[in-house]
Amino acid sequence: MLTPLGGPTCSGDWTKLTFGSTGSMEIAFPVSTAGDGGVVTATLSGNVVGAAGGTVELPLSLQGDNTVIDDDENFLGAVKMTFNADGGLLKAMFDAPLIFGTADSKVTLEYFAFDGATMTSGVKIDFGAGASTVESVFKASCS
Repeated sequence: MLTPLGGPTCSGDWTKLTFGSTGSMEIAFPVSTAGDGGVVTATLSGNVVGAAGGTVELPLSLQGDNTVIDDDENFLGAVKMTFNADGGLLKAMFDAPLIFGTADSKVTLEYFAFDGATMTSGVKIDFGAGASTVESVFKASCS
C-alpha cells in the first residue's frame, strides 16, 4: 500500500502559477498507534491565498482502504479529502473558505501524486463571487 500516511514528513515549496508568488511548505502525515487515523499537520509560508501562511491540523480517519479528511477548519472552510490505498486522490476540496469571504469560493486539488519519496499537487483556487481563479503547484521531498 503506497500512501503518504504512516509517518513521513514532506518538505518543499509551492508556487502560485498565476502570480508567481512562492513559499515553503511542510506536511507531516502521522497515523495513530491504533492505526485508525491521525492528524495531518501542514505549515505554509508566504502569501498563500492573499494572506500570510500558517499551520493547520486536519484530523483524518481510515475508512476501509481509503484515508478520509472531513472537517470544518473555519478559515479554510469545509475540508473534504479522500485518498485511496495507493495514495491516489479520489476527491479533495476546501468549500467556502472564510478567508475569501464568499459562500461560493472553493479550493480544489486538481491532482495529487506520491511515490514514496516525493509528493506533488496542483491546486485551483476559485475566489467566488465571479472573481478570477488561480492555480498553484506544490512539490516536496518526503522522508
